[in-house]
Amino acid sequence: MLFQKHSKQGWVRILESIISILILLGLFTFFISGQVRPFSSTPLFSELGQSLLQELTQNTSLVNDMLNCCPACDNCNALNTANSIVASQLQQMKMTNLGFNLSLSQSNTVHVPSSLPEDVDVYAESQVIGSSGIKLMIYLWQKK
Repeated sequence: MLFQKHSKQGWVRILESIISILILLGLFTFFISGQVRPFSSTPLFSELGQSLLQELTQNTSLVNDMLNCCPACDNCNALNTANSIVASQLQQMKMTNLGFNLSLSQSNTVHVPSSLPEDVDVYAESQVIGSSGIKLMIYLWQKK
């Protein structure tokens, strides 16, 4: 009888030890994951998108060329030039892990390019250029 009583107490102590270790591991994981901040936060993409659009729209000759483009056309010389400018800006900012796409659309519609990735979060910013209501859209995402 005495042997069985000690045996049950041993199992209870082992179970208590396992539960306490699991609780400590859970707390440790919680605190570690709280210190890691993901890169793809919305304010970062929003500010970056606005900054890149502002830089593009300050170039009046580029804006005039974009206004002469077809709004639904992705293959326009002005967009190619704008893509080069954005790529060099991201390179200078050492943000080569970001993907981007530029497109033009009417201000009351949204033209979503077919080349956007499907398995990542894509953030979009836009700015109206000219008085004709054409929007320059930039789509940003973090490359995998």
